[in-house]
Amino acid sequence: VLHRVTQGEIKKRTQKNGENFIFLASMCVVSIYQFWEDRDREKIAHELNFKIKDDLQDDLMGDIRLIRNAIIHHKGIAKKEIEKCKILIWFKKNDKILIDENMMYALVKFLQKRCDEWIQQRSGASGA
Repeated sequence: VLHRVTQGEIKKRTQKNGENFIFLASMCVVSIYQFWEDRDREKIAHELNFKIKDDLQDDLMGDIRLIRNAIIHHKGIAKKEIEKCKILIWFKKNDKILIDENMMYALVKFLQKRCDEWIQQRSGASGA
């Protein structure tokens, strides 16, 4: 037997904001940032007439980067840098990064709003 778990443990782990939700939310944050950095940032920067992707700076994506770094590089514990967040001001130094349903919902809403703003900027940049 490689793994044993009770039904109660499974129910607890899979409940709303349980261990599974927290893990998946953390992996979503990591993935969102990786898509931004590896693919989307360059495309958006080009559309907005930036010379290179690093010229495109964004507070929301910067906050996601700081949260991602805590998740990946610091075992999910916030370092002092987390207090530089401007939009996602959820954590302080030494906090455990636990992203609950409300935070995930807010993050998605922030991302939707930011995407709409980039579309509007693009329309303005292209003279449309």
